[in-house]
Amino acid sequence: MPPFVIALVVLVGGFWALRKYSKLTPRESRIFTSKLVAVGVMGFAGLLMLRGQFTIGSGLLFFGMGLYGTAQLPSLKSLWQARQGKPNNFVPPRNRKREDALAILGLGEGASDEDIRRAHRQMMKDHHPDAGGSAEMASKINAAKDELLG
Repeated sequence: MPPFVIALVVLVGGFWALRKYSKLTPRESRIFTSKLVAVGVMGFAGLLMLRGQFTIGSGLLFFGMGLYGTAQLPSLKSLWQARQGKPNNFVPPRNRKREDALAILGLGEGASDEDIRRAHRQMMKDHHPDAGGSAEMASKINAAKDELLG
């Protein structure tokens, strides 16, 4: 393959990776980086194998495959710290239901119970089926209030 084709593939792939990387959360970016490194290692292994260096190439290929497969697993350090009862930098997954319910009612994270009731009352006035709103929207508003108030 001519060198300019390889350079073009690397350039386009780099732009794609930068564009995708800029939209990720920190956890997703770590996973994406690990997978990107794994793909690079496997590509380098394939190049070595094409040039006849099967011993090194096959080892790197299996290493890259393992790295790609374990990219989403926690590190051994964090597992060890959890076993020892030490705090680590683990961030629990976000509560999507709560965030979605707050978004439906147009509220922020620090909304009180009274704010939730007030927003629910106002939204139901605007979107109740008897007032010309849709039943689907009214059920979403009611579900959001139930989610937030328990």
